[in-house]
Amino acid sequence: MSEIVCDKTMVGGQPTLKGTRLTVHNIVYGVYIDGKDYMTDHELTSEDVMAAITYCTALECENNPYGRFCEHCILDKTWDVEPGDSKVAGWIYAKAILYPPK
Repeated sequence: MSEIVCDKTMVGGQPTLKGTRLTVHNIVYGVYIDGKDYMTDHELTSEDVMAAITYCTALECENNPYGRFCEHCILDKTWDVEPGDSKVAGWIYAKAILYPPK
């Protein structure tokens, strides 16, 4: 089972896929930009990607014990989000790549 963890010794406490240095942002945005090629390049399963998407959509980062959001998270108030910015909705497109509409 894929698990997202926060470890202050890994990537500054950002949420990562357990056993890797891949942050939730890297996974979601990577799949959004490169689709299944990103998954292949990083040996990710659909379950890994869904764990990242679920973490992101559930805003689990609000519970991060180290107070760290993913890079470019919409909840990180230090990052200026432009209206309609594709990075904000990247998880929507990543999920559509995994599960295209029939």
